[in-house]
Amino acid sequence: MGIGRKQELIIWLVWAILVPAGIYFTYQIFPPADADILSMSAFILFAVIISVMPIIINGLPILLIQWVSLAAFLKFGLFFEVVLLQVAIISYMIRLRIGKKDFYRVPWNSIMFFLMSVFSGVVYYAIGGTIGFSPVGALFIPALVYQVSSILLNQVLLIAFHAFLNREIKLFGEDLKWDFSAMLIMFPMGLGLFFLSIISAPSHFSS
Repeated sequence: MGIGRKQELIIWLVWAILVPAGIYFTYQIFPPADADILSMSAFILFAVIISVMPIIINGLPILLIQWVSLAAFLKFGLFFEVVLLQVAIISYMIRLRIGKKDFYRVPWNSIMFFLMSVFSGVVYYAIGGTIGFSPVGALFIPALVYQVSSILLNQVLLIAFHAFLNREIKLFGEDLKWDFSAMLIMFPMGLGLFFLSIISAPSHFSS
């Protein structure tokens, strides 16, 4: 369903003000913890592959990128996770081949994923989470809070977006149930990918 011209312009204006500057300041405040270009490139390539091959549930394409973004965040920090998700969502939008009337979904999804990344990342740092290798026991709770924070903000943003479009949406709808159900699968996968990437990195074995 398309939206009005004025609403679309507002979305693009918010994107232009928020996302480019936000990415720049995220780099200044939370630069990559480990500038391993080869590993970073592998994560981005993996994210793009997942984005262009969404799973189909009830006829709707679903993007399951959170487990890769979790591993990327834990390994490299907030800035890289922000960039990775922006690349992933653009790849996903290209894959969907959205028409002109739905093109507003590009800046809107970019805004939403940027805010989700920053909010959940700041929460993670605030409760004592660290970037790089940590024992599972020390990592588990901060990483879980990170994932839950992202899901909850996603719901808040969806409610705000539908209110902006004068549409109704359930406060606790099927989307929220699906997000938490998917998290039960993707959370251990994300931790597994993170530890696998740490163990396989040459620097992990260097003295």
